[in-house]
Amino acid sequence: MPRKKKKKISTLVDDILNLIDIGVEDISKTNLKNFLDTLKEETVRFLEPSEGERKRLRLSAVGRHNRQLWFEINDPIKRKEGPQLRMRFFYGHILEALLLFLAKEAGHDVKHQQKEVILEGVKGHIDAVIDGVLVDVKSASDYGFKKFQNGGVFNSDPFGYIGQISSYMEAMDIEEGAFFVINKNNGNITLMMMDELSTINAAKRVRELKEIVQSDKIPDRCYEDIPYGNSGNYVLQNGCVFCHYKDRCWSHSNDGAGLRVFDYSNGPKYFTKVLKEPNVAEVLNG
Repeated sequence: MPRKKKKKISTLVDDILNLIDIGVEDISKTNLKNFLDTLKEETVRFLEPSEGERKRLRLSAVGRHNRQLWFEINDPIKRKEGPQLRMRFFYGHILEALLLFLAKEAGHDVKHQQKEVILEGVKGHIDAVIDGVLVDVKSASDYGFKKFQNGGVFNSDPFGYIGQISSYMEAMDIEEGAFFVINKNNGNITLMMMDELSTINAAKRVRELKEIVQSDKIPDRCYEDIPYGNSGNYVLQNGCVFCHYKDRCWSHSNDGAGLRVFDYSNGPKYFTKVLKEPNVAEVLNG
């Protein structure tokens, strides 16, 4: 019987789409069991009582900004994730597990799922190694998916994904890395290979972060505010909008009143300075 030709990660997306289109007569019992075991683990974790913030540095956070990490480790906000947000995280994890199952069924070599790795004494868990490439699996919105699809994440990475995958690649001593992403709104799939010039020196970054989070000094703000049109008003940059600590960083804004939030059609805008009142509704206590 002829030996099956080893597949390359460059055909991964097309192979999965063909698999879904044509179907599978004989699904691997091992692959199916592993997938169902993952579903069980994720469901149990989803319904477990929340343990709150964990005050420790993880490799998944290596790409985040210094000030944000300092707060998360030293003075975290005690917050409870609402049911809707937890549901979004849950089905995101399920979609990511589904992608790895489909990659196996499509004949690709998938190893080291959720393997624990350590770099400079800091731990993390990789998603998988596919065809010899370190792969970080993501589920994304339309906006986030486009950034992976067109490489925009290299230029704008407020969630620190580049630092995250760089640390995994370095910990595993693997030179090639990729983001394997599914659009959770429409089911589109993309694979974004890492540009070797875009990876960071992760070991150096981890050493820096360990010193930063152990210091009593709060790091400088990650971003400065920017003008909003020609109104004289100023707003937060996108990198600040999704941060849980923006109200702390900008408590002095608007003459000490703090951030003001206005509900625009394309999403809320966080104003640090309002000279001209916007013609949209203000979100009070936002």
